[in-house]
Amino acid sequence: RDAGVGDEHREASTSSQLLASHTLGGCVDILVKQVLPLAARVTGESGGHFSSAASAEDRAQGVLAPLESAPSDSASASAEEAGARALLDGNADDVFGHVSLMHPTDLATRTGRPAPRAGACLSTRRVQEGNERQGGRGALLHGALAIKDQDQGLICRILHVFMRETPDSTYRFWLASCVEAFLRGSDMRSQVLMARAGLLQHLVDGVLHSQGSGNLQTNFDLLGELIKCNPEVFALMNDILDDATYSSFMQVVVSNLVDSNVFLRAVILSLEFFSARRAELQALGSTYNITTCKMRRFLKHNTLRLLRDLMTVIAVEDVNQENICCLNTALSLFILARSHGQMNVFIETLYRWEIANQQLGTVTGNFLSLLKFWLEYYLYRGKDCLSLELSSNIHFSEWRSIVHELVKRLEPEALAASWEKACLNHKGAVPSSALLTQLEQPLSLRTE
Repeated sequence: RDAGVGDEHREASTSSQLLASHTLGGCVDILVKQVLPLAARVTGESGGHFSSAASAEDRAQGVLAPLESAPSDSASASAEEAGARALLDGNADDVFGHVSLMHPTDLATRTGRPAPRAGACLSTRRVQEGNERQGGRGALLHGALAIKDQDQGLICRILHVFMRETPDSTYRFWLASCVEAFLRGSDMRSQVLMARAGLLQHLVDGVLHSQGSGNLQTNFDLLGELIKCNPEVFALMNDILDDATYSSFMQVVVSNLVDSNVFLRAVILSLEFFSARRAELQALGSTYNITTCKMRRFLKHNTLRLLRDLMTVIAVEDVNQENICCLNTALSLFILARSHGQMNVFIETLYRWEIANQQLGTVTGNFLSLLKFWLEYYLYRGKDCLSLELSSNIHFSEWRSIVHELVKRLEPEALAASWEKACLNHKGAVPSSALLTQLEQPLSLRTE
């Protein structure tokens, strides 16, 4: 899931071939060939292949011209190939001093794609018109944004077919893959458009009334791409999740971490992104308020508990392509904890919890085995390295750095030495910690 759609094929290939299959145009072009007949049958119309050369304005408005083939972009391919080679050789530049999130222009330089325009998420013409017609943002939650049939492009048709499919439909996964690939390569305005077109409400309802793990994972993965680093979609989700719905939704999240962890990672990284850009968001007129965000309050009360569960939800002998993302989500929490100077506190608290509950090694030992596996797994998988970097906006060198540091810190001898030092500093009695209390108490779903 961290590597994208269709990455179960692991044969050796050149970095340029790997990247070519990862680009938005190539991915959607392949997928649309399988679902386009279905979309044509439902809508009564047919179209050509999706074009990766379509402008951002057209994509944001759902108007994608049917083209026979998408022209290749040699400059973009060269930039991505150079980035892949740097990762494969271990020479990727580490431009992060302590915090790891890429700036949009930096990300554009590394991927060869244009950076989103400032304030783009607030300037979608069709979204603004629909907002005025339906009486504000809150009203839109109860009625999907209407786009005239003649204005609907391929992605809008695919979206409408996807939302009409039953949970047991064999087409649903492929339709979701098309929408997810579109969101990965689009700008913030497209996320707002998709959310207001009914996708956000559809996915939340799908999580609350899930039928089977496969559908739950599909809903969570797509929801993560939809909300990622977009304050307006976060504001919409806060409105959808009232107190009763919020409790039920978060219970599903924490009870199905293998399915929901990619969504959680998107939430974690997005909140860090918003926190560092509060002034910019206010200047752009964003309606999102991070202090009242329900997801932020959930993480405030449950971060360490969530981290512990992610560190133990899988064992090294059970790792596969579907659940290795749980390990990466736990690492993302450690990366941000280190940037805020909290990593040592987290590790010490987890070790104290193991001692107090006579479960020495159940958390730290299990995670240490997973970290050693992670180093071997990503050693020769250049495409997966680049996919992890692009999906998180965190340089791969930062991922590798946190893994090496954690391997040293989580060795039993290092943990024991750190514990003895803490006891000596406090004359044999380590003071109680609010974080330790968080681990011992039930899950908190407070919204205040």
